Amino acid sequence: MKPNVEISSVKATFATYAGVAVSILTPNRVGEFAGRMLFINPDKRPTAITMSLAGSISQLMVTLIIGGLFAGIHSYQLGLFEWWYVLIGSVILGGSTFLYFNISKSDKILSRWKDNPNIVNAREALSSLHSSKLLEALLISGIRYTVFSLQLGLLIFGLVDLTPSFDPSALFVIVPIYFLAQTIIPTIALSEIGVRGMILATLFTEIASGSDLLITSTLLWLINIVGPAIMGGISLLNLKFRLYK
Repeated sequence: MKPNVEISSVKATFATYAGVAVSILTPNRVGEFAGRMLFINPDKRPTAITMSLAGSISQLMVTLIIGGLFAGIHSYQLGLFEWWYVLIGSVILGGSTFLYFNISKSDKILSRWKDNPNIVNAREALSSLHSSKLLEALLISGIRYTVFSLQLGLLIFGLVDLTPSFDPSALFVIVPIYFLAQTIIPTIALSEIGVRGMILATLFTEIASGSDLLITSTLLWLINIVGPAIMGGISLLNLKFRLYK
């Protein structure tokens, strides 16, 4: 959100935790925005929402692009590959990339609401999303994606009893497909344990124990969802105390 919204790194961290806490009961954690915005000054919220949305889109693009690429590789390995997959994938990739790096031009859509100060702030935020800032968001999203991938890969190696015939290099293909499926399937955070376990069980059919995969998915859920949600609950309680003090 910088430099459009002034916020310290500590406050941004606790706002992120609060977002996870609020989102835990919403489909695909769409309520995360609401939790974050509680830590932003009301007059800056339209700007913050616009910038946060751009960040979320960048993360979605990284997940879809990498997951789609490795899904194509996996289908080729299974003998299910069709060349029209490449055509459709290329059109989607090219179109989404073009729209993403031209998101600043969408401020013209809001031009009819010139008298609304919130819309004016949102337009200013959109117009500031130049290619360099959007590229920076993609790089940060890529780092975040790498962290989650390493988490899952290390947990699988440490907890799952894989068959001797399993090729460890296959994780480079399976992990992106796992995150792609997790993104596409609608869920509520409280039901993600079952969905995550189901996806892993499907991807590791006949090469791993279902109970090991369930433990792995549950631990990943606890680390990345429950832990931050607890911290977010504490952040929200502290924020409420300050508001009422």
